[in-house]
Amino acid sequence: MGFYLNRYALKAAHHIFTNKRSDFINLQRLIPGHGLTYIRPGIIPRAFARNESAGQKNRTSWGLISCPTMLTAAMFRDDVKTKGLAWLIQCCAKLTAVIPGFHLVIASSGKMEDHLKALAEKHISGHYTFVGKIDPKDMAAFYSSGDVFAFPGIRESLGMVYLEAQACCLPVVAFKNGGIPEVVQDKKTGFLVPMYDCPLFSQALRDLLQDPALRSCMGKAAKEYVRAFHDRDNNYQTLETLLVKMGP
Repeated sequence: MGFYLNRYALKAAHHIFTNKRSDFINLQRLIPGHGLTYIRPGIIPRAFARNESAGQKNRTSWGLISCPTMLTAAMFRDDVKTKGLAWLIQCCAKLTAVIPGFHLVIASSGKMEDHLKALAEKHISGHYTFVGKIDPKDMAAFYSSGDVFAFPGIRESLGMVYLEAQACCLPVVAFKNGGIPEVVQDKKTGFLVPMYDCPLFSQALRDLLQDPALRSCMGKAAKEYVRAFHDRDNNYQTLETLLVKMGP
């Protein structure tokens, strides 16, 4: 019944807007082209401008002045978020031998925190820090504290966190699945690898952590990409224009 009611509602709408390409493609089977519009997901880029001073302050408080630092953030729920973090922690075990000084900083909280801390102690002891839940207004400072942002994103619908990190000049490493390719340019603003391919994921992290010039190049490209294609104010002008044309 839910399917039929949803279909009826969609066909009755004057216009359908979607920020997911997969939905846009599937809706074309039901909605004529003039009644359907794809709008790229967006953030307010200036709210995530990199702040080196704030980042350095965080790193000092974490005791990570000169460590190659990888950031990650996701709610510690008992679902794919925690599974993704757990997979990342285990994959990072391969880095301890080749980048002795690397450090993984994990932000957020939740009921799976003890489980994740136990995994981190087992696989990357001495190479991790849990910093707790970050207030939304402090996320730009958090992103400004790292060199790379990594989160696998198992069946991630879109992942606004990737846009926020890139806006702060962080290259991203994630899975090439779900909506992530809509918000990260593979091999330009980061690396997207096949799901659960730990050797490739680990290699991408290694390349970025060991190559400051590559990080800088990708980080700059990431910032420019978000501002050019994922500025919420610019993207939603299309929505506003179409709504005005429709009239009251």
